Amino acid sequence: MVTVSISIVTYFPEQAEFEEVIAHLVSAVEKARSAPGSALGGVSLTVVDNSCNHAIFECICSCVKDHEAGFAGNVSALNSGTNTGFGAGHNVAIAEAESTYHLVLNPDALLKPDALACAIRFMQDNPAVGMLAPRVFTPDGKQSYLCKRYPSVLDLVLRGFAPGWLKQRFSKRLHHYEMRDVTQSEPALDIPIASGCFMFFRTEVLKRLGGFDERYFLYFEDFDICMRMLGIAGIAYVPSVEIIHSGGNTTGKGSRHVVMFVTSAARFFSRWGWKWW
Repeated sequence: MVTVSISIVTYFPEQAEFEEVIAHLVSAVEKARSAPGSALGGVSLTVVDNSCNHAIFECICSCVKDHEAGFAGNVSALNSGTNTGFGAGHNVAIAEAESTYHLVLNPDALLKPDALACAIRFMQDNPAVGMLAPRVFTPDGKQSYLCKRYPSVLDLVLRGFAPGWLKQRFSKRLHHYEMRDVTQSEPALDIPIASGCFMFFRTEVLKRLGGFDERYFLYFEDFDICMRMLGIAGIAYVPSVEIIHSGGNTTGKGSRHVVMFVTSAARFFSRWGWKWW
């Protein structure tokens, strides 16, 4: 019997968007249960809210309760009491997970109906893979390339902060960094780094890693856990697992996010090695 645990960490989520995320998740769970030959048993959902706002938390609890039937009642919402950060929030749920697989999911990521069924099938067929990354689309239907080769400082500056005309000048370099040559319509093994918006782990491997490094408050905790993952299991890109994600745009979130991005990048490079160009 296959079991799946899911964790979502929220911080002042937009209510309608969050409800849509949960509704899509329920649909994916139902589709996975009804898939031919499915061995899916229990599915649990834990939402950890870092908003530190009672009204927001009440809305989250209400949404989760409205959809608990889709998880056979295995749902919970936790108020962290303080903004502990992305990784620390997920670690609360990971510590309690007793599942075959664990899904780390962003509160702005919509699963397509077959996503969970395809993820489970791929992991069952590929026991050497410890984590998979999906094919990601923007809301307007364009593919986002969220698998990465090891970054240089220049790659990060260009991708995160450069104006459009300058990105165009370096498009070949950025496309190589974003692995566009291998992350199209066929699965790819040996992915170095994948985005944290959807990370489907073998729970046993995730626990061996000790979850996320909580020294990263926000940004690069996904890069770091992928680097640690490569020492014990593979990471795969699986295009049959499709999601819609509208995140990104660090510079558009204000100076505080830029500071957090730069701070986390410096921590990542200090641990794994500086690459400037």
